[in-house]
Amino acid sequence: MLIYSPDYGYYGLKVDTGGTFSMKNQVLIKDAEKYRGKYVAKKSFQHKSVISVGDDPVTVHGKAKEKGVDEPVIFYVPEKESIHIY
Repeated sequence: MLIYSPDYGYYGLKVDTGGTFSMKNQVLIKDAEKYRGKYVAKKSFQHKSVISVGDDPVTVHGKAKEKGVDEPVIFYVPEKESIHIY
């Protein structure tokens, strides 16, 4: 699960080896400010670099596939001080 807070950034729900859940501040992308209001694609959640960016998730996915990434991770970076409920 991914949670975004304008004050604290992105948080991911993580399971440790003991099977417990914890919330941990997790940096998903480098230079997130320049991607606000856009969809971005990465190779995986572990990679921090963006491989494609755009206004449409389908186009972003296609560009990532063209760069050789079979299953890119795509997500929306919200505008500053906006609230999104999923």
